[in-house]
Amino acid sequence: MTKQFSQFIIIIFLLFCNNVRGQRKVQTTALGVSAIYNFQTESFGNGLRLAIPIGNHFTLVPQLSYFYPFNQVHELHEQVNLHYIPFRLGAFSPYLIGGVSANQWFNYAESPYKNASPLSILAEVGGGVTFRRKRLGIFAEQRYNPIWEEGSLHAGALLYFKKNKKRRGGKGNECPAYM
Repeated sequence: MTKQFSQFIIIIFLLFCNNVRGQRKVQTTALGVSAIYNFQTESFGNGLRLAIPIGNHFTLVPQLSYFYPFNQVHELHEQVNLHYIPFRLGAFSPYLIGGVSANQWFNYAESPYKNASPLSILAEVGGGVTFRRKRLGIFAEQRYNPIWEEGSLHAGALLYFKKNKKRRGGKGNECPAYM
């Protein structure tokens, strides 16, 4: 991953930060979990994510994904993705994905793959759809890593935090519900 690409991601993030107030009216921050299947390595994993709205059509999604030691490839990914939501159809929201991932490959020395290294920076592109009902959402997404030419399927659930409401008299806020 080049330095220019990293700078491009930071610039995109900063350009859309000025829309935060408008997006908060539409959606709230969510915490999610996922099940992951990597088609090329035939590996199973789990993920943890935080979805932070940053504009009318964008969500910043930092994630952790872990593929277990019983798989052919044992690894941990730290990811930052940007989801672009072009439109909403009621409770459904399709989105496009673009981002970067730092990949810690634990069993790389045992790997038959060329250019294997214990740490690599990868690009990710893809798309997905969410369905939201009140504070619970489900999602499914397909991703592709062009560097290793591998695709993966992610499916999971999101818990959206409640928005803070002002109390009568305008003093203070209610605490957000966590579960």
